[in-house]
Amino acid sequence: MDIVMVRLCGVLEVTRGDEPVVVVGRKARLLLARLAAADGAVLAAADLVEALWADTLPARPANDVATLVSRLR
Repeated sequence: MDIVMVRLCGVLEVTRGDEPVVVVGRKARLLLARLAAADGAVLAAADLVEALWADTLPARPANDVATLVSRLR
């Protein structure tokens, strides 16, 4: 199994083994950075929604978080 590294200082960088991983989309990058910064701690969905859509909530924010998480996998 390859190790996944997420670098948060400066520009978000993700590698799997020695290969770079492209994380497409601003929201996906923001979600990945927030999850990586939590260092394995459980985050409430409400906190993720606030981090992703502080200004304007989508119609179904919990579904949108689940979709973003699925895409990151």
